[in-house]
Amino acid sequence: MKRDAVGIQVVEIFESLQGEGYNTGMPAVFLRLGGCNLACPWCDTAHDSFVTLEEDEVVERVAAFACKALIITGGEPLIHAGLGGLLERFKLLSRWIGVETNGLVAPPEPWRRRIDYLAVSPKALYAALYDDERMVRQADEVRIVVDGDVQAFCENMRDRIEAAHYFLSPCDRAGEINVADTVRLLGRLNRGRRSKKWLLSFQTHKLAGFADGMCCINRLFPIYWRRTLNKGVIMRAAYWTCVMAGCLIGAAGLLVAQDLSKLTEAQRKQLNDWMAERAERMIAAHRLEGELNRAPNDPANTSPEIEALRKRYQELQNEMSRVQADLHKKVMALPAMQEKRAKLEQERQQIKELSDKVKVVTDPTP
Repeated sequence: MKRDAVGIQVVEIFESLQGEGYNTGMPAVFLRLGGCNLACPWCDTAHDSFVTLEEDEVVERVAAFACKALIITGGEPLIHAGLGGLLERFKLLSRWIGVETNGLVAPPEPWRRRIDYLAVSPKALYAALYDDERMVRQADEVRIVVDGDVQAFCENMRDRIEAAHYFLSPCDRAGEINVADTVRLLGRLNRGRRSKKWLLSFQTHKLAGFADGMCCINRLFPIYWRRTLNKGVIMRAAYWTCVMAGCLIGAAGLLVAQDLSKLTEAQRKQLNDWMAERAERMIAAHRLEGELNRAPNDPANTSPEIEALRKRYQELQNEMSRVQADLHKKVMALPAMQEKRAKLEQERQQIKELSDKVKVVTDPTP
């Protein structure tokens, strides 16, 4: 049965290396979805600046990359009704799928079966919202940002979420990274433990500006060279560059922490106030930037000249859609394309038959 079309809010789609957690250094395509059910004050993700795409277009854009690993992030990806359809389509394309979530709401079981790696990043600021009946209780990885005194929250999440790996990430507030506080917390959390030990996770992609760099590589280089990069030689070299940069910045952070320890209580309070104000202003500026990006499509911003331009733009869009549809129709009518479509249908039918066989074997109901 054909599903109703659901618009997907997409912030960006790019190819890079996973910069944090257990899979650090893994080449992957990143699909960042818009919108979030939280509002963390230190968040630097532009999840409120997105475009709405049809499911087919999202799948087509992701499939254009040679890399077979896909990480769906946000914002908060699990709040999107259209995610289930995407997961199903990507599995038909044999993609390894990772999902990054804040863990407030567990994915439905059909979604979870298609997710190969679930990374949960609970937020201590919203500890009261984590309800046992709704939250994620099992994951592959738990990753908590040290944005304050989070020791009790970490212990609570370790007890409530069963995972293979547990990580602490230093918090970046207005350019200041609390490496020393994070390392001290690691020691307290792991004291006397033989299992479920916490590890340190740096956001190496931010420290080295790596995500943007890889986006540029993928836009500038032909597909052949993208595939060469995906085979790992240059990617791994770049990853170790990230790690070295992270170590250097971490060492610098420890020195800064030592200097801050000499401040008086009043100076500490003033510094914290300045950092909080700077973070708030960065968030406000980020929101204003999003509003400015959306302004051309806002009907409230108008004049006779602007309305004429909008009308002309819509006419061109309609004409472009007609041309694209005509082009697609003629290309699909080519014998070679018909042969490929027939082969694709055969593959899908074989996958469905295998899925039915697996379901018969694994389904506990008689």
